Amino acid sequence: GVEEFAVQAVMDYANYVSNDAPYGALDKYFPAGSELLTGIKKNQREWFDYHLTPEIKNQKMTSFTAFTEDAFSARVYLEQYMYVPFSKKTEMLVTDLDVYFVNQNGFWKIAGIAFE
Repeated sequence: GVEEFAVQAVMDYANYVSNDAPYGALDKYFPAGSELLTGIKKNQREWFDYHLTPEIKNQKMTSFTAFTEDAFSARVYLEQYMYVPFSKKTEMLVTDLDVYFVNQNGFWKIAGIAFE
């Protein structure tokens, strides 16, 4: 359902931001020509230290708001645990975002992300 979809979208987003997903990994989640997607792709991913593939844990939808049949928002929380060989430490990063979805031609797309 939409809960699994929203959680998966944010998991893929987190892995994209940490440079653990390919450049086009998020394309399917956004409407064609999305300025938000363009902005996300322009953001540098290189500031992350080299690390092994993160393990995502404790991912869950913490709130859900239906606006219409074709629009909802979901807040998704997750933790990424990534081992950084340079420091020999496992770093933990939290992603906790409100994401706005709209139904476009039968497919859920991300219309907005509330960056805090």
